[in-house]
Order: sequence, then structure tokens, then C-alpha cells
Amino acid sequence: LGDVNIMAMIVTSMIFAYVFIHFFRQTQSGQKFFDWIKVHTPIFGTMFKDAVLTRSMRIMATMVNTGVSLLDALDVMKMSCENYYFRKLWTLTDAKIRDGYQFSEAILLSPDSHLIAPGIIQMLRAGEKSGKLAHVCDKVSLFYEKKLQNSIRTATALIEPLMIIIMGGVIGTIAIALLLPVFRISSVMAK
Repeated sequence: LGDVNIMAMIVTSMIFAYVFIHFFRQTQSGQKFFDWIKVHTPIFGTMFKDAVLTRSMRIMATMVNTGVSLLDALDVMKMSCENYYFRKLWTLTDAKIRDGYQFSEAILLSPDSHLIAPGIIQMLRAGEKSGKLAHVCDKVSLFYEKKLQNSIRTATALIEPLMIIIMGGVIGTIAIALLLPVFRISSVMAK
């Protein structure tokens, strides 16, 4: 009876945890919390940032290439970002550009400028000065796409040994669970 109570408590607490997390994610502070985790997790955070920057720079390159204004392109970039911190970065960048700053300067003045590498910001500055911002954004998106592919390859290589260990543990547990009763029966019959 004690094991049943413990199992019921475990299942109930898991259900409550799931419901709490589900509703917490719906709040603004919950969204900020989970978006912060997405951005700052060591391996997967880098992959997430690379994916968002690839998409954002590709949008910027495509729109500026077709003659759309920088501010309209930033509006589309904001709408395409589901992450709170990237949306805030593009919103503040938009506001600074409206105040008269260059695109690269506006990114640097944002408190979330750490999401973009300083070298990339320098490339954007060079693209602005040369009048080839769309070309530079396209190059940046290709760079981040290759970086993302390498990150995925690295993460997969790291996960493979872990999966082998977990599978070995599961198979070993099943084997012990199946063979232990047989050994017990044989030891009882030997007596």
C-alpha cells in the first residue's frame, strides 16, 4: 500500500508540474524566462541564436535587395522572431534608426547587442558604408547557416555516446529483470 501511495504522489506531482509549466509559459514573465533559457543554454543556446540570426539576416537581405526600406524590413524581422530578447533587440534597433542612427550603431546601442557577435556588427557597418548592406546581410546569413550546421553536427556527435550508454542501461535493466527470477527459482530448486 505504501508503494501505491508513493507512485500516486509522484504521478500527481508530475501532472501539477506539467500544468504549472504550461500556464507559466503563457505569462509574459514565463515567456521571458523560457526565452532567456533558450538563448543562454550552452550548446543549444548557440544553435538557437544562429538559427534566429540566419533567418533575420536572410529576411533583411531579401527585403533590402528588393527595394524595401530598412525600417519595413526591421518590422518584418520583429514579426518573424518569437523570442522575446531578439524581438526586443529589433524593436530597440528600429527606434534608434528612427532617431537617426545607422543600423550597426543602433544594434550596438541596444542592451541585447550581445546576441550578435561584434565581428558581424562590424561587417554590417562596412556594408552600410559601402552601400551593399543587402549583400553583407546575405553573407552573414550564409555564415550563420554554416555555423548552425556545424553546431548540429557537433551536438549529434556528443549525443550519440550518451544515447548508447542510456540504451545499454535500459537493455541491462531489462536483462536483469528477466534473468533474476530465473536465478532465484534455480537457487530455490537447488536447495
